[in-house]
Amino acid sequence: MCWKHLEQKPCLVFIDGLRSKEDWDLIEANLIPAVPLLSFPFGGCTIVITREESVARHCATSPDAVCRVKGLEADAARHLFQDTFKPDGISKGDSNMMAEADLIIDKCGRLPKLIVALAEYLAEVPNVIREARRLNANFMYALKTTRKGLDSFRDVFTWMYSRFQACHQLLRKCIFYLSLFTQSSIIRQNRLVRRWIAEGYSEGTDSNSMVEYTEKLIHELITIGMMETHTKAGDMRMTSCQINSLFLDYFISREMEENIFLPLEVSVLVQDSTMNTQRAGQHLAIGSSWKRDKFVFESLDFSRLRSLTVSREWKPFFISDRMRVLRVLDLEDTSITDDDVEEIVKKLPRLKFLSLRRCTKVSCLPDLLGNLRQLQSLDIKHTSVTKLPKSIIKLQKLQYINAGTKVAALTDDEPSTPRRIIRHGHVVACDGVMVPGGIGALVAMHTLGVINVNTRGGWATLKELKNLTQLHKLGVSGIS
Repeated sequence: MCWKHLEQKPCLVFIDGLRSKEDWDLIEANLIPAVPLLSFPFGGCTIVITREESVARHCATSPDAVCRVKGLEADAARHLFQDTFKPDGISKGDSNMMAEADLIIDKCGRLPKLIVALAEYLAEVPNVIREARRLNANFMYALKTTRKGLDSFRDVFTWMYSRFQACHQLLRKCIFYLSLFTQSSIIRQNRLVRRWIAEGYSEGTDSNSMVEYTEKLIHELITIGMMETHTKAGDMRMTSCQINSLFLDYFISREMEENIFLPLEVSVLVQDSTMNTQRAGQHLAIGSSWKRDKFVFESLDFSRLRSLTVSREWKPFFISDRMRVLRVLDLEDTSITDDDVEEIVKKLPRLKFLSLRRCTKVSCLPDLLGNLRQLQSLDIKHTSVTKLPKSIIKLQKLQYINAGTKVAALTDDEPSTPRRIIRHGHVVACDGVMVPGGIGALVAMHTLGVINVNTRGGWATLKELKNLTQLHKLGVSGIS
């Protein structure tokens, strides 16, 4: 490019596939000498496209000039597939094809380049529905063994594998850990942070430093493309993240570590029933689609089981005396009852993480909760629990209590109370839980809330909070 040609008009320059800082330094020195970084004096600019965050930050004039490109939104990804697969439009008779295509789009991580490559490939095959189902049945294997028309994937696979190889050992553990969740699902950041602290994936001398270290692990996963961030409207802070199915499938297909994870889904049971009855695992996830088969479950080896995650339907036989080293019990959105919780506390005294979030049938916690002396995290938000047991003050290692109920359908003519708020035109009650005297003894506490101080002893509770010197987040209701 000749510099004199840029003298009278602005210019937009794209540099795609930049791999190193040295490459940029060479371009900057020879292509556009004596010009401020990434800008032209006549109103133009240079856009550098790279897969390396460190290279992007090296090229940028400021942190604001770096833009992380995410996967397409669901509707945009669907339209891209449709337009590529059949430019003149997909008819109603192709509804089965689009059902399969939606699964493929998610497995692609909604990355435009890969969506286009697969749509072009499927448009040329004789039996498109059968081929689409083959892809969905074993996505990674199909991509690796199908040569024709899928060359676009090769450089992406090479790049992904090189990124995985560069990960330190702990980060690899975190990657495999994500397979416990439904792929493409949105996960709250706090849920991952608290689980990983309980698993021993964090470093630090107190609860605050442990949280900071674990949040850095999540940021590293986002940097390599494993996850995307999600924020609430009007709030720039990351509150949740979404797993990239393409990355997760590929990493697991290349580096699956034996005896680490034991997924229990209907597809696994049908395809390889021996894996569930003979192999020992450290982490067990029971999906909503699995038929609750007591015989199969009780035939498993729980001697090394460290975490149990259950989706939807709960069965009492899911808790066993043989789970001696279980540390993490995640039962969000299940049908568990008060009696089940009491059995859990009796049989699993070594728990460090217990989540009953949105378990609406749970209305009280047993006094035996005080026997869980290793407990670090307790999430009972959106349950029917309104009071914490007195024994909770025995849990000196407790760092995190997330509690409180939300009751809708209050009418506008009800008396105004300090806890009433209006959200999206509806009146909602935000009720905290009552806490016992002595709550100030939980000196390791990092997050506490929502607690209701509009009760007898509420003023004394407020005064006790000053003893919680590690406290980072506090939620209070009932203040007059």
